[in-house]
Amino acid sequence: MHHIISDGWSVGILQKELAIFYGAAIQGKKPSIAPLPIQYRDFAVWQRQGVQVREHQQQLKYWKAQLHGGRPAELLCDWPRPAKALQKALPEYMVPRAIRVLVKIPINNNGKVDRKALERMVYRSVAQKVIQHRAETQDSVECALIEEFTEVLGVDIGTDMQTWFLTQWSPVLISFTIKGEINLDKLRNSCHALVQKHSALRTVFTKLGGKYMQVILKDDHTAFICHWTSKTMNPLSSNPNGVGVATVGPVKLFTGFTLINRSPQEHSFVVRLSHAQYDDFSLPILFSDLATAYNGDLSSLPAATPFSRYVYGCTQYRSPDALSFWRQYLQGASLTTLHRSCLPSNDKVTDIREKAADERPVALSGFTIPTLVNAAFAFILTEIASDDDTIFGCVMNTRDLPVEGLDTILGPCINLVPIRVQLQRNWEISDLCQHVRDNYAGVSRYDHLELSDIVDNCTNWPSGSAFGYLINHIPGNADPPFSLNNTLVSFSSMDSRINLVNQVLVRSIVSDQKLEIEVLTSSRMMDHEDASALASCILNMVRKFSLSPREILSSTLFQDPALVNMRDRFTQ
Repeated sequence: MHHIISDGWSVGILQKELAIFYGAAIQGKKPSIAPLPIQYRDFAVWQRQGVQVREHQQQLKYWKAQLHGGRPAELLCDWPRPAKALQKALPEYMVPRAIRVLVKIPINNNGKVDRKALERMVYRSVAQKVIQHRAETQDSVECALIEEFTEVLGVDIGTDMQTWFLTQWSPVLISFTIKGEINLDKLRNSCHALVQKHSALRTVFTKLGGKYMQVILKDDHTAFICHWTSKTMNPLSSNPNGVGVATVGPVKLFTGFTLINRSPQEHSFVVRLSHAQYDDFSLPILFSDLATAYNGDLSSLPAATPFSRYVYGCTQYRSPDALSFWRQYLQGASLTTLHRSCLPSNDKVTDIREKAADERPVALSGFTIPTLVNAAFAFILTEIASDDDTIFGCVMNTRDLPVEGLDTILGPCINLVPIRVQLQRNWEISDLCQHVRDNYAGVSRYDHLELSDIVDNCTNWPSGSAFGYLINHIPGNADPPFSLNNTLVSFSSMDSRINLVNQVLVRSIVSDQKLEIEVLTSSRMMDHEDASALASCILNMVRKFSLSPREILSSTLFQDPALVNMRDRFTQ
């Protein structure tokens, strides 16, 4: 068959119809296939007619003018002109940030589009026009600091998210159970090769002028500790603060590896990290690379893009448009910071952690489960605060920046950004979900700006303002992919402590079968009963929203007695 009369999609149709004909023939029946609703000749006529409409004529004229002269790459410099036209017809978040016209599409050895080469071409051109990889220094003091740290230590400025992880999170202990014989030298060498590949694993943090500085050590000083024990395997409960800690000068290196052996065939492998070194996207990269190093050749580890590339990209992508967006978005708003008006006096602040779980709800048409949870969470905040204009912080993945190699970076390429919900009581549930989704899509264009920058330059809020309520959506059934040759490796646990003295963090964990809502806070904000009630309220509201998308928000269906009780006990 010649390609001129078919494509990949139509070959699939042909195969299905042939199977129907064959099945009918061997049964002695006459095949019954409905005629196609449209023939190719009809499609070709429609296609020719389509380009004759006025809008398409204008587009063709425009592109011919842009491509005339054989220098289409210059179109990138003139992108604001077509962008303004698109802004009149499309929502802002749907307008492309940049466009690149290619003279020739790269083709691989199979005659198909070489997507990796295409990605490299686009990244390089867009990155050169839109962002630079290095932030320019502002004065002689900054120049001296950057030069000193770069030449002597190798430093990157830490992000707000890293500061949050450093000041409010304990080190994270990730544990695996391993059955089978382990080559100790090979595992040790693989761990050191992993640290050499990813600069984030050679990171220590130190304070300078009230800010955290990220220092990248040139050499690998990571600890690899091997223990033998006759006790039951439970590494996370036995001196967890001492697992995998290496001291380098006055600071501690977070990264550490510990192998605990009960027998030659029974082991527990613990990796210690700070969340300031990774995010949920890059954790699989880490363990996949470690498995590659152990199971194959150490030299097989491909080069990784350093986390500094992401930091500098965020800095250079800080534009007047981004600041203008946040000023307009947050105009007249204030952070929602609810807390119990009267809690038992107790000098000791303790951690509060409660959860509720149920079957995974059916998502509304056009909306995801996280959107449904965000809508329910926003509605509950407005009910407790008695304020239809609320703001909460949302953890967002910021790996959509035009930075080359961003998908190989090990580091926290995430950010906490404000989500503002201005609720109207006459809305249907679907209206609220649409409002929340549009808000999310809008802020995602500028989610690389940090809260401290937004507060100081886009609001009248006090400097250092922080979110009172946060939400983080975590995919379930996503254990780190890790395997070692000739062994059986199973994920055991991931343990850390989050110090949320003045904040409430809501985690939405969605798996194939279950939705789990977890509330983490401190006894200064609420007690165990309040946290449990909040988790249950969010879960119940998500279920009600899922089942009643056409109900009005003011309906008695959504009047939960638990919300009334919380409203009476909480104040702004």
